[in-house]
Amino acid sequence: MNDRHLKGARNELKAQQWFLENDYSVFTPVVQQGVVDFIAYKDGQFTTVQVKTAYDMASSGLIYRVVRLGRSSRGGRNSTHTRDYDLTNPNDHFDVLFAVHGDEMWLVPTSKLPEGKKTVYFNGPSVRRKWNSDVFKVTH
Repeated sequence: MNDRHLKGARNELKAQQWFLENDYSVFTPVVQQGVVDFIAYKDGQFTTVQVKTAYDMASSGLIYRVVRLGRSSRGGRNSTHTRDYDLTNPNDHFDVLFAVHGDEMWLVPTSKLPEGKKTVYFNGPSVRRKWNSDVFKVTH
């Protein structure tokens, strides 16, 4: 297994640990290639969770922490057939995005994600993007 997949698996486990520590039951799919990574259950409510690993991207001398909301529909990492999530489509929807970067974690309801954006930035408040990721930061 390559390092990228190992990091993704570790981050999914970090997310599951967070939900378990916050009194959720966690259910994982048998096949890992679906729209959601797992389902969390608490107080009669099911929540579908998509976990993404945030990575650092340099641009114009600045470092941006980003998550890409897209996935390859076939062909793997270098595929030219990338399909982005359509959160308005019930077949392509998840309730929350759980982003992980090292020990930093964010839990973002899809209704609070910047509308129409394929890339989400996790560098705190951004006036230009009208988005403050710090509101969604969670701790262990």
